[in-house]
Amino acid sequence: MVNCYSTLAVVATAFVMTCAVASALVALNPSVPSTSRRAATSKNVIYFNDGSNFDDTLSLMLLQKSPYADIEATYIAGNGWGNVGPSIRNFYHLLHLFGDEKTPVLAGSYWSLEDEMNAAADYLPANKSHNPFSSYRTAVPMGSGGSLYCDTIWGLSTLLPKGSRQYNPMPTTMDAFGDPASDVQSWKVIAAIARGLPKNEKLSFISTGPLTAVSKLFNPAIVSISDRDAILARIEGLYLMGGAVYVDGNLFSMCPRWAPPINQVNCEAEFNMYEDPHAAQWTFGNFSSRSIPITMVPLDGTNHVPFPDYLLNELVNAPNTPEAQFMGLLMANLKDTWYDPINFYTTAYLWDPTSIIVMLYPSVVETKTETGIKVVINQGPSGAQQGETQICTIGSIGCSKINVVTEINGDSVGAIILSLMQSKINSAKYPLAIYA
Repeated sequence: MVNCYSTLAVVATAFVMTCAVASALVALNPSVPSTSRRAATSKNVIYFNDGSNFDDTLSLMLLQKSPYADIEATYIAGNGWGNVGPSIRNFYHLLHLFGDEKTPVLAGSYWSLEDEMNAAADYLPANKSHNPFSSYRTAVPMGSGGSLYCDTIWGLSTLLPKGSRQYNPMPTTMDAFGDPASDVQSWKVIAAIARGLPKNEKLSFISTGPLTAVSKLFNPAIVSISDRDAILARIEGLYLMGGAVYVDGNLFSMCPRWAPPINQVNCEAEFNMYEDPHAAQWTFGNFSSRSIPITMVPLDGTNHVPFPDYLLNELVNAPNTPEAQFMGLLMANLKDTWYDPINFYTTAYLWDPTSIIVMLYPSVVETKTETGIKVVINQGPSGAQQGETQICTIGSIGCSKINVVTEINGDSVGAIILSLMQSKINSAKYPLAIYA
C-alpha cells in the first residue's frame, strides 16, 4: 500500500485535471473573516465513519460548520469504504482547512467483529499470511467507484491545504489499513475526552459507517471497565445512518438489480449494517440494555432525501466559501462518475449527511417510531439476509429498542446543507490550491 501512494496522487491529479468544473478553478479567499460561533445547546460529538468517502467528507464539514456541534474526535473504521492511512491524511487536511489542528483523528481495525471472534480465522496476527481485510469488505469495490475514489476524495484531496499534522505510514501494509491495536489507543483518547468534559455536558455518538469501532467500547480487552463506565456515563445518545427496515437494501455489488453478483446475492441489507452485522447487533443490545437512546436513520428515511440539483448547481456555480467550492467540485465529480449519471438526481441520496442533520436539526424529522430491531447475523458473509435489519418484539431475546426515522423533509435537509456550506460562520480559514 505504501508504494501505491504515488499512484494515488497521480490518479487524484488526473481526476481534477479532467473534471470540466475544475478546469475553471480559481482561489476563493474568504473576503469576510470567518466568524466562529457555537450555540449554548451544541452537542459534543464523537464522529464514527468509514473514511473520506463523499458523504463522510460532507458530514465532517457539516459538523465543523454547524453551531450546534463541537467535534471532539473523529474515528475511522478500517473495514469500510476507505483505507485508514489515506483517510487519516485526508481528514487532517480537511480539518486544517477550517484551522483545526487539534481534533483527534482516530483509527480502527480492518477486521469485522465476526473475524475477531473467530479464533481459527486467517485474520489473526499470529498467522503471518492473514488477509488485511474484513470478510465482509468484499462488497466494497477496491478500484473505481469504491476505495480508490474514497482514498483520494474523488481525486480532489490534492486541493486541500496542508497543515502541521501529517500521516507518515510505516513501511508495512498493515499500517495503511489500520491495526487492531489502534482501537485500544483510540478508546483511551475518547475516555480522556469524556473525563475532561464539564460536569453537566454529555457526548453524542454519530456513526455513518459500520459500527465496528463503537462495538469495541464493550470489549474489556480493548476498553478497561473504568474507561468504559466513564464514557457510558457521558453518552446522551447514539445516532447512526444505517439499516433498511421497510425498504430494500442497497448492496449494489451483491444484488442483481444493479449488477450480476460474483458469487453471492443479498438485496436486503444496507451497506453499513452488512459491513459488520455482529458489531451492529452487539452495539444495539448494549446501548439499549443501558437505556441509552439510539436513533437510526435507515434507507427508509434517506430515500426521502434524493440529491437536490440546486445544491450541486449553486455550489459549483456560485460558491461563497472554500468549503462550498470544494464540495461543488466533489459533487460534480461524483455525478460524472455515477453508475447512472443521467438519472443521478433520482438514484443518488444524501445518506450520511442526512443523519448529521437529523441529529443537529431534529425538526426535519416527520416520522420517528420506537421500534424493536434486530440484525441478522447467523448466515455468514454470503447469506442472502445477512446484515438485514428486521422488526422484532421489544423485550424478546436479541431485540433492541431503537428510534427509527422513516420519514424526513428532504427539502429542509437540502436547504440546511446549502445554508451551512455557504455561510461565513465557522468557515474555512484557508483557500484551496489552484490548478492552472
